Amino acid sequence: MKSGDEVKLGMRIRVTQLGNTTGMFVNKKHLSNREVGKTGRVLRRVPGHDNEVWAISQDNGIACYLFDEFERIDD
Repeated sequence: MKSGDEVKLGMRIRVTQLGNTTGMFVNKKHLSNREVGKTGRVLRRVPGHDNEVWAISQDNGIACYLFDEFERIDD
């Protein structure tokens, strides 16, 4: 994604890379669930991070990612 404005609620995504999480104010368990290759759906924007950090529902729980760490995939 080129911008967090491209992310839509319910969008199906695949994680393509992991970046630096310094400055992300989220629960540690949501950071530990981050993994390249995971697929999931966008749940919500993480408050306090504008459109940059998103909560994603995936098979191992909720994880938080920057908008440029994932790509949209078709259902």
